[in-house]
Amino acid sequence: MLGLLAGLIRGHRARLLIFALLAGLCVAAAAAIPAWSGAAATGTTVSALGDTAPGDRSARLGGVLRPDPLALAASATVAADLLPGARFTRYAAVGATVTGAGPDGPETFRLHHLDGACARLVLDGACADGPGEIMMSAETAARFGVAAGDRIGLQGAPGAAVPFTVTGVFRPAEVDDEFWTVRTAPGLTPDRGALLGDRGGFEPLGVPATDVTYDYVLRTDVPLDVPAIRADLAGLTPQRLDDLILNTRLPVLLDGLRGNEDALFRGATVTAAQLALLGGFVLLLAAAQLAAERRDEAALAALRGAPAGTRSLVAVTPGLLAVLIAAPAGLAAGYGAAALAARAEFSAVPPPEPSLAWAGVAALGCVAVVLIAAVVHRPRGPVLEGLRRTPSRLRVQPLDAVTLVVLALAAAAWFEIDSAGAPAAEGVALLGPALFALGGGLLAARLVPPLAARVATHRLRTGRLGSGLAALQLARRPGGHRVITLFAAAIALLVQAVAAADLGVRAAGERARWEVGADRVLAVRSTGPQALRDAVHRADPDGRWAMPVLRARHGGAPLLAVEPERAVAVMARPRGLDPGRLDALPGLLRADTNPVVTVDGGTLVLDVEVDELSTADDLAVHLVDPAGTPVTVSLPLPLTPGRTTVRAPVEGCAAGCRLVYLGFVPGPAGLRLLELRQEGPDRTVLTGAELGAPGRWRPGFNLGAALLSMRQDGPWLAARFEGTSPRDSPIEVRVRQADVPVPVPVVVAAAEAGVQADGIREATGFDLSTWPVTMTGGLPSVPGLGHNGLLIDYEYAVRLLEGPALNATYEVWLAPDAPAGVRDDLRAAGLTVVGETTIDARAAELRAQGPGQAARLHLAAALFGMVLALAGIVLVGTVERSRRAADLGALRAQGLSASAAGTASRWDRVVLVLSGVTAGVLLGRLSWAVHDGLLPVFADGAAPSVPVQPYWAAAAVAVATAALLTAALRRDSRPDRASPARGRASRAGDRP
Repeated sequence: MLGLLAGLIRGHRARLLIFALLAGLCVAAAAAIPAWSGAAATGTTVSALGDTAPGDRSARLGGVLRPDPLALAASATVAADLLPGARFTRYAAVGATVTGAGPDGPETFRLHHLDGACARLVLDGACADGPGEIMMSAETAARFGVAAGDRIGLQGAPGAAVPFTVTGVFRPAEVDDEFWTVRTAPGLTPDRGALLGDRGGFEPLGVPATDVTYDYVLRTDVPLDVPAIRADLAGLTPQRLDDLILNTRLPVLLDGLRGNEDALFRGATVTAAQLALLGGFVLLLAAAQLAAERRDEAALAALRGAPAGTRSLVAVTPGLLAVLIAAPAGLAAGYGAAALAARAEFSAVPPPEPSLAWAGVAALGCVAVVLIAAVVHRPRGPVLEGLRRTPSRLRVQPLDAVTLVVLALAAAAWFEIDSAGAPAAEGVALLGPALFALGGGLLAARLVPPLAARVATHRLRTGRLGSGLAALQLARRPGGHRVITLFAAAIALLVQAVAAADLGVRAAGERARWEVGADRVLAVRSTGPQALRDAVHRADPDGRWAMPVLRARHGGAPLLAVEPERAVAVMARPRGLDPGRLDALPGLLRADTNPVVTVDGGTLVLDVEVDELSTADDLAVHLVDPAGTPVTVSLPLPLTPGRTTVRAPVEGCAAGCRLVYLGFVPGPAGLRLLELRQEGPDRTVLTGAELGAPGRWRPGFNLGAALLSMRQDGPWLAARFEGTSPRDSPIEVRVRQADVPVPVPVVVAAAEAGVQADGIREATGFDLSTWPVTMTGGLPSVPGLGHNGLLIDYEYAVRLLEGPALNATYEVWLAPDAPAGVRDDLRAAGLTVVGETTIDARAAELRAQGPGQAARLHLAAALFGMVLALAGIVLVGTVERSRRAADLGALRAQGLSASAAGTASRWDRVVLVLSGVTAGVLLGRLSWAVHDGLLPVFADGAAPSVPVQPYWAAAAVAVATAALLTAALRRDSRPDRASPARGRASRAGDRP
């Protein structure tokens, strides 16, 4: 028996080697997919988490507590146990509003106590660790003219000032440290001005209450445990939080990470299903070819009376031995390749257990295929029937059980997709592309033999022996329909995979253009919006390739301040953006306004007339310097009626300060402002006619427009407050310079048909103030802003500032033709570049997410399927070559010409390949239409904004066709030149 098996293996060693290679490839794929998918899921999650801003991966607990140090310490103790330190980093802060005596009069500050702040500061002096000590930012200290060791008076409530010692002047060691960036409380901007003190310093100041915040930032240096994090957040019940309020975007982040993993594993499932079906079919084809090759031995063994057990061993042992040898090698190769790729791509090594399990399943599947093929192809009926190598009838065969099962599952997948929609479909729907390709290939392959038989009959009758014999061979070829099915399925899956990969790449680039906004976006630091604009204009005076941009960080709808003329030149032009609407931005964002009024002198002089009805105690002229710092000039008003002149010094406006508004306490009644001048240099700032001109002034944003009426009764400014109750009266009645149209014109990111002038009535500005807006137009989406947000003119955004732009981040947008040394030019102009985002980099980030990794895996699987198809055709050719050579040799002996023999030996395989490729292309196109959206393009489920293009798929089909034809036409002998003697010898060798 062993000798018989050894001889059988030696006689079929080339074919068994190819079968072993196919089995090893299938096992390798089964081992590689779970290894790669697991590593990719971990790697993309870690990358996405690392790219997330600290504020988006934090949970904030905030509340208002009394300033008692014991109460604050107790709250900190409770907060320390709310979320585990193993997954979160906690930052605690206490703040309150205080007043200090500034160089230009009383100023309001935010005093903060931050746990661990001193370790993150560069200090000139010492850390404040006592109730009577504070630290002052370098900017504030320079403006106050104080240094370490000086004393300053602060007030938390009306009354005497409490002296504090300035122990140190600080600046943050790293402004980009999450210790600072995660903190979004108004006023806490240590690089622009703040006071830091001890927790015990609030009670002596007499502040009525303190704002307490605890920020818990998700750690990125430990493994992410999403279920545990969700359980942590669910445990923050009102009973545990006491008086604290939870505010967090963590659930959104976790949902996004979950969507990323789901998209990856969804793609891996679809890919695994395709490889399982295609690999199983290739193995079944190979096993069937081997079983058919052994039909002669089995039939002769039965004729000679061999036992059934011996015949069964002859049928299955070679295939089982090939699987036994190939499975361990496939496991090692598949897992090893996936581990190397994962280490290179994600710096991680996947665990081997999933690969071992799925490789075992694949090996058992290979064993099942060998057994099924042996059972299906065992000799039945008469011995001569067992020796037959061609079908006895040439007609369309009825559907077999395999075809019926595949078609039924494909129909079930289509029904699931049609019912739930492709993006939400689960279960058998994920097998849809593979089932559709395989089922369609099975149906198409059944049509080829009957059609080939008709062509053969016609050709032979008309004397075209070469093409007729080729068609006859195609019609009577054993297992020919399985080869066509293999080609059709492989090509269909290749078409889908290449189209999906191309769509993902182009969609990522297009989305990156929408998200980034320009070819390059530089994040910069600047002393203020005006300084940013001046620096950009110095670097690019013609406005061809650079634009300053302000982006609101918090509050309301996203807000972007741009210069419309530069936006036309610099903004990206993604697909779907109407150039005409972009060119219309200047007209939509601009309106006729009064010119800006500036003060650059050392003294302000006001001619004012006071009547007996006046109740005004003080008049303050509010200015803003180019850096955005408020400058308040207090002009004392006389107590007696009559005309008088008052004056007051101005500090810090030598470079020019913009007049923002006039503040009256408690109101402007009984006053006439006749003329405003400055000294040093001397000039008139506003004449009486200009002060009284209609449209020069408007009510400030801190009170309703109906509560203040401007009196146009002469060449002077006079106004009257119309409030009738204490709640109507603000602390200060503001009369604002009307150098900005109000409501402020904005363009909204929305369909213009849905824009209503009163759809949005106010917006939170870059200084955290709120002002009225009116929508003058809309764009479906705005590059750099997206589908939700507002665009405002940059100049108006600057004029609306009443204080530092605490709510602004500074950016410089660059066009593709920006010079290479632009960073140096901006640095020389006074800006500090702290980050850079490009369209290409953002597109690469999108492609690296779960859907992009799934698309790469899908493409690799399709290419692997083509390798299986090539191996399958090589195996079929190896099995049939000798018999085909013998047949053609016999025909040559009977007088067949060499040219006809050559045509017959080649064209059946050419038609076989072309039939399969044609069916595959059609099936791939139809399958894409049926299963479009089954695999997400982006982790958040957003739809791609670009259409599917056939170019790369067509190129891939052309290359695959050439490879299949090369493999199909590979010959080790020339049957068209076989001698008659060889043909007779070969035929004789076939006879028992």
